[in-house]
Amino acid sequence: MRRANEAIIRERYPIPTVDEVLQSLNQSTMFSKLDLKWGYHQLELHPDSRSITTFTTHCGLYQYKRLMFGISSAPEVYQHVIQQSLQGCEGVANISDDIIIHGKNTEEHDRRLQRVLERLKEKNLTLNAEKCKFHMTQMVFMGLVLSSCGIGPTEDKLILRGTRIVIPSKLRPRVLNLAHEGHPGIVSMKQRLRSKVWWPGIDREAEKFCKTCHGCQLISSPANPEPIKSNPLPSGPWQDLTIDLLGPLPSGESVLGIIDYFSRYYEVEAMRSTTLEKVIECLEKIFTTRGLPQLLRSDNGPQFRSEIFEWYLEDNGMEHGKTTLLWPQANGEAERQNKSLHKRMKIAQAEEKEWKNEVRKYLVTYRSTPHTTTGVSPAELLFGRKMRTKLPELKEESTESEM
Repeated sequence: MRRANEAIIRERYPIPTVDEVLQSLNQSTMFSKLDLKWGYHQLELHPDSRSITTFTTHCGLYQYKRLMFGISSAPEVYQHVIQQSLQGCEGVANISDDIIIHGKNTEEHDRRLQRVLERLKEKNLTLNAEKCKFHMTQMVFMGLVLSSCGIGPTEDKLILRGTRIVIPSKLRPRVLNLAHEGHPGIVSMKQRLRSKVWWPGIDREAEKFCKTCHGCQLISSPANPEPIKSNPLPSGPWQDLTIDLLGPLPSGESVLGIIDYFSRYYEVEAMRSTTLEKVIECLEKIFTTRGLPQLLRSDNGPQFRSEIFEWYLEDNGMEHGKTTLLWPQANGEAERQNKSLHKRMKIAQAEEKEWKNEVRKYLVTYRSTPHTTTGVSPAELLFGRKMRTKLPELKEESTESEM
């Protein structure tokens, strides 16, 4: 049909986009989808046009009597005819041979469906009964899931590598930006990406992204190794905690950090005052939601050396572990977390951003990334479930046994 297509004068009838169709579905809760049988072959060619479809076979010359695939104007002609056939029918939209009937409730939907079926019969258009679906509260149309809850992608159309989503090249910069929120290091960023997504050369691109991050470059400094003997791992989450104060910050505030040694989960509370009363108030707030630990470690700050603090711990059934005097590195986990937190604050200051927002982003990244010590994310070890983030991932379905 190449020579014939060169001579055909096309109508240029606009085919509606998916977005245009979706706008008409606003507030609909009931759907039906009709499929026209044989596609283009439902439309008869005018006798004067049939000669240009002539083709030769070993049995002689033949020509099409109906609209065929390969004619350049076929899609727009077909769309025009079907749309004209349905003109005047409410709650109906079509792209090519896919016809949607929708309504805000069952009564409205059924009334519209009946009208469309009558119109198709009047126009001698035949449906493919096997592909038609009726009275659906959720429907797949043009690769999208439509329901009363909104619009979403179909998971069966996603490309996977194992359980990880394969990211197209155009979306990779966006995913790298999401994975680097909170400015994690190279190792943490790689672990975060590997747990959810994949593409060729993902590690190399993640490493390059970290090394060229403007904020990280502004405050980067070589890490000094700390020859500290690590504490033995507790038998369960939220049994052995360490606390430390960081500050005062340029804003005049300080930060109380609490780390769970088992899960490495990190809690942070901003404080205007670091008096003993305020420290206990912050601890009470956290213990109300997380529960009381068996052991609470701290340095030898004045708040933690007081008799009132010892009485508070004893009254709540907690032991107190103190680090060696004049050797803050002995509280190694807290010192490492404070250093990481301080790095994010310095980046926020260098980029003229609100430090609390940047700290929140860092905490989401840290809590949801597999820890180098445990191999599991802190949130999953503490709560028994994975923490959902902005990174794309497959939806996990609960089984009846889990319920």
